[in-house]
Amino acid sequence: MFAKIKNSSTIALIVFVVLLHSIPFLSSCTFTENDVGALNDDEPIKFLVEDAEMDFTRGKYQTAKQIETYSIYSFYRNRAYVSDAVQTKVDGAWKSSRTITFPGKNALDFFALKPGFVRDDVQNLTMTGDEKSFVHKLPNENAKQEDFMCSSLLQRTKEGTKNGVLTFKFKHMFAYLRFAGKCSVDGLYVEVHSFTIHNIRSTGKFTYSTEKEGTGTWELQDDLDNYKYLMPADKELTNKNVVLHTTDSLLFVMAQTPSVFAISDNTSFADADAQGKAYLEVECRVWKMEDDGVTPQYIGCSATTWANVYFPLSATTKWQTNSNPFGGTFNVMFDYTGGYTYEGEDFLKKHTNGAMTMVSIEPIQSFLVTNPWEDDDYNSQTLEMK
Repeated sequence: MFAKIKNSSTIALIVFVVLLHSIPFLSSCTFTENDVGALNDDEPIKFLVEDAEMDFTRGKYQTAKQIETYSIYSFYRNRAYVSDAVQTKVDGAWKSSRTITFPGKNALDFFALKPGFVRDDVQNLTMTGDEKSFVHKLPNENAKQEDFMCSSLLQRTKEGTKNGVLTFKFKHMFAYLRFAGKCSVDGLYVEVHSFTIHNIRSTGKFTYSTEKEGTGTWELQDDLDNYKYLMPADKELTNKNVVLHTTDSLLFVMAQTPSVFAISDNTSFADADAQGKAYLEVECRVWKMEDDGVTPQYIGCSATTWANVYFPLSATTKWQTNSNPFGGTFNVMFDYTGGYTYEGEDFLKKHTNGAMTMVSIEPIQSFLVTNPWEDDDYNSQTLEMK
């Protein structure tokens, strides 16, 4: 009963050239002329940075002008070569905290992270020969979330580049949820204020692959949290499925297959919380018109307060893909059919003294958006950083 919303697009290309300005060596790493060749190469490595091909996941929509910072680690013979070379845009020009030059004809590995490695929300950072990883806890409100992107290049030499230029292809690292919805109850009006997905995993350890470029794996921890999406503007539902907010504001979650709650007789959403099972809470205003066709009769709420209505998620809910370990972009299809109270009662039946009841008990579905995002010519820009 749910229609998949398509989002046609072309691949966003954000290209810019990075010149990096100073080179630090970790005290534990020593190099000789025989090891690495000419270490005092005067010409810094240049980097092109762009979105990965066929990477259709994107959080808050970003133009090239909005990219402000990312960082690079490089390794030589599996030892740290340059640590945390931070690239920052200042007054429209790019500045670098480090310079990276090729060690003669020898190869380097590169690992990059946007917005950067040294942050309060990047914990347990490990960048060694044996492991390149970090832990991240995703903030639980969309207004506090920031998109993360990663990239890596393996065994790159100066001779193997085109004019000494390397290209980072960044991939977005989370699952991105966009809400669409409709109202299936005749004669009822519903205005949505927020969505909250309860009891989903919030924290993960990301490890870069040292065998394949541009990829890695998330290992999620058991920590659960509730993720709230506050609508940019309250939205009244119609009887047709429509996207409820623009694509520049999405809810980020860790890529995962949540353990969902199946409601039944004599159960409540308190049971879901006790069991750590996922479900959807919708903050909304519900009403029907009096016989005069003008005066609203509010149901479980008022003109100044919201109703909290609860819905189970489909058992097939999955916010990750087999081909992309970082998740994808998904439409969460919200169909207002009446819903439940937190105690597991029929919301409409309780608040209309039995005059109305829910019209369907079908759970909320999620669908993968398979088409790439589209960037028009105005928002696709090439930046050269000198």
